[in-house]
Amino acid sequence: LFLDNHIDAAELTYKKTGLKTKAHIKLDTGMNRIGVQKNSAVEFIKKVQKSDAIELQGIFTHFANAETEDKTIEQLKIWNEILSSVKTDGLLLHCFNTAATISKYKNDKYNMVRVGLAIYGLVKLFGRPFVKENTKNKKFKLEFLNDPKRSLIIIFFVFLLPGIPKDILIYPMPLTKVKMTRFMIVSSIARIPSILSSTFIGASIIEGNYISSIIVFVVFFVLAVIGLIFNRQISNLIESKILIPIHNKKSKKLSHENDNTI
Repeated sequence: LFLDNHIDAAELTYKKTGLKTKAHIKLDTGMNRIGVQKNSAVEFIKKVQKSDAIELQGIFTHFANAETEDKTIEQLKIWNEILSSVKTDGLLLHCFNTAATISKYKNDKYNMVRVGLAIYGLVKLFGRPFVKENTKNKKFKLEFLNDPKRSLIIIFFVFLLPGIPKDILIYPMPLTKVKMTRFMIVSSIARIPSILSSTFIGASIIEGNYISSIIVFVVFFVLAVIGLIFNRQISNLIESKILIPIHNKKSKKLSHENDNTI
């Protein structure tokens, strides 16, 4: 959540269905993409906490560049100021990515980290037991991913379309024939459109250039809608190719005998 419209939508849903929206609040502490601006963050958080329609589960932000110490320290300062002004008991507070987690930054206002990139290295280091432990013992069919060309095409479109879960590929990929450099290059290129568009929209709104931000937003919105509409179909397709059904006893037996499974 980061807009009043999000709160209104949650309250409308609650009014019609009686279902509460479980959500995290996104703060913009300096990345200038999306999120509640620091001047209105405290008021927004308190408004969400007062809403009967929303079950607030966490608050988070993104670092613009965790490797840049001055910028990151400034963002942490804003993060700390905001969280010091609201009640955070029982909430997940997360701002550290992989780079920040392994850095020397000191901060006590977080209780969760988002180590997406580190997953690749951890899988390489600890192997299949690590994958099993962190994917609820799902069985992966690696033979489907062992074709580097096919895997890179799948990676590109999964990372290109918003709303498509990426974890299903990140965990087994280090155990395939796809080289880390190619995985990083393709996934990074695929994310460029969404990163640039969201950054441009945020900067344009701040500068008052609404027409440009609307045009870019429409293009990004179309991609997001495609991702949302076909989210389930794409996820099911990928899972059908990568995951071995756990209810299939024959498949389960084969998974222990085949080196191409996790």
